[in-house]
Amino acid sequence: MVDQDFERILNQKSNQNNLYLNAKGFLYNLAICHTIVTSKDPKDETKNILNASSPDELSLINGAKYYGVNFVERTGNNRIVIKDMNEGGVTKSYQLLNVIEFTSDRKRMTVIIRTPED
Repeated sequence: MVDQDFERILNQKSNQNNLYLNAKGFLYNLAICHTIVTSKDPKDETKNILNASSPDELSLINGAKYYGVNFVERTGNNRIVIKDMNEGGVTKSYQLLNVIEFTSDRKRMTVIIRTPED
C-alpha cells in the first residue's frame, strides 16, 4: 500500500491542516484497534514478537508502521503503546477498556480505549 497523495498529506504536518489530522487519526486507529499481543524475542530481549490472531490485523499495523505510526506493545496492564515517528518519535499510551471481538454477523471488531487526553 503506497499512496503518494497520502504521503504528501503526512508531509504537510500542521495541527491546523484537517487532512493531516484525519490521516494521522486514521493511522492511530490502525495502530490501536486490534488484538495483537507482544512477547519478548528470546534471541534479543530488546525486540518484541507480534502475535496476531489474523494476518489482516498484522497487515493493518504494518501499513500504519510504513507511514510512521508504530504499534510498540500491549502491556500487562492493558495499555496499548504506539510511537508516532511523524511527530519526532513521541510515544503515546492508551488504556484498553474493552474489546468487542469480530463476528461474522457484525463483520467488525471494536476496541474501547481511554486516550491520554482523557
